[in-house]
Amino acid sequence: MDIFSKNRYYSTYSSQIDWDTNFDSAAADVSDSRSSQQAEADCNRIEMKFDLFQHDLAAILPIVEASLSELTRPYETTATIHFTDPVHGAPSVDFGNRLRGYFDQSSVKPCIGTLGRLDWKIETKHRKIKKVEGRLHGLSPAAGSSSAFVVRGKPQVANTLKLAKRRHFALGQRQDESRRLTIDLHRSLYKFGDAELLHLGDMGPRLELKSPLGGHRALIQRLSGGELHKSLPFSSLYLYFQHVLRSRICKSTFSHLGELEAKFAVKTGNARDLLQPVLEWIARNSHSFSLLLPAPNYMSRMRRYHVCDTGDMGQATIVETPAGRCSLKTKRNAHTDGVVLVRETVASHTTDTDGTMLNAHSFARAHGLRLLNSFVKTQRKVPFHLRNGLAFQISADECECENGHRLDQLELEFIGDVTGKRPDGPSVLATMSDLVKSIQQSPFAASLRPTRLSKHQYFAGTV
Repeated sequence: MDIFSKNRYYSTYSSQIDWDTNFDSAAADVSDSRSSQQAEADCNRIEMKFDLFQHDLAAILPIVEASLSELTRPYETTATIHFTDPVHGAPSVDFGNRLRGYFDQSSVKPCIGTLGRLDWKIETKHRKIKKVEGRLHGLSPAAGSSSAFVVRGKPQVANTLKLAKRRHFALGQRQDESRRLTIDLHRSLYKFGDAELLHLGDMGPRLELKSPLGGHRALIQRLSGGELHKSLPFSSLYLYFQHVLRSRICKSTFSHLGELEAKFAVKTGNARDLLQPVLEWIARNSHSFSLLLPAPNYMSRMRRYHVCDTGDMGQATIVETPAGRCSLKTKRNAHTDGVVLVRETVASHTTDTDGTMLNAHSFARAHGLRLLNSFVKTQRKVPFHLRNGLAFQISADECECENGHRLDQLELEFIGDVTGKRPDGPSVLATMSDLVKSIQQSPFAASLRPTRLSKHQYFAGTV
């Protein structure tokens, strides 16, 4: 069977879906006579978010279009501006305040000048509570920077711009905005510069289910499997945090050494359960370690990996981003040096912006590869550096393929030097050996065991 010709979402959900499951009494408190905007503002809601891969969207959209009525809006693109945290400064992000605007992206180019002429809502968000605090008719520039604007009488420095091309569909019988399914067909992230916007990459599609508190449980349960993947916390920050890391660590400080990593199999629980213990372990060792990212101090991402057969040419994997871009990663000449796995790795570090827009099957055919298996990997990455400048990253990886096989690992990886120097191999290997010993003496060590098993080996063997 060609595992890439079937779509689990389509086969699972193309049957009759009970889109009109009864809502709890919370929904009945919203009067039918109110406008959809008022209903949305007054109704407590749960928001369930699911990430998609671009190449799966074509199978999902027809199901939604055939089952739900589309809600029309005057604009197709939603723009969201997040600011730099005024207390901690760059590169920290202000999570509690943002601007939200709407426009037709086909007629407006995403540049600072045109954004300044749009109408904006001033929104605050604390946990699940979102409020509209006012409106801006255009953006008034503040002194000192082309990306600083006056918001509620105070200067705010714009940090990132997220654009999402969206479609909205009504859930239930009321056909209003208080309960809806929203599909982000395409999402892009930009960084505000001195006079222009820097494109950081695309994030891929997302599905959001918004309904009154406690309602539509059956639909949520049905949407939580298949090709829908529960959204990772802070996943929209990944591209920005990747940009922050690149500004701090030059590629030339690690590329000459190849790939250096130490792997641990997760014996108990899931890899994600180790994120908080890892952060606490680094905090307790703050005299030796320093985190490289602002709050929440880690970045999360999702990728789909397609394991390929190359004969005697080493391990080859097609990396697919949620936005549908693909690149080839090859690894060969693997050997161990003490506790460290050393490999020659050739991989793109810019797939998010310049990867090939092809599905995995076509990409493999173009490169003369034979596909063996595919798996989705969700990662939580915690980068940090030592006092001597050497930088490392701990990744908590959860991997699962279509036939249900799962692999959870924790990885320690060398990622460069924050001082800009090119460290020698022996010093890095010695430092990694010390870090491995420290991890093996940590409070979460009981959940781990050292391993040399690569993800390629594991999933190539579970076809």
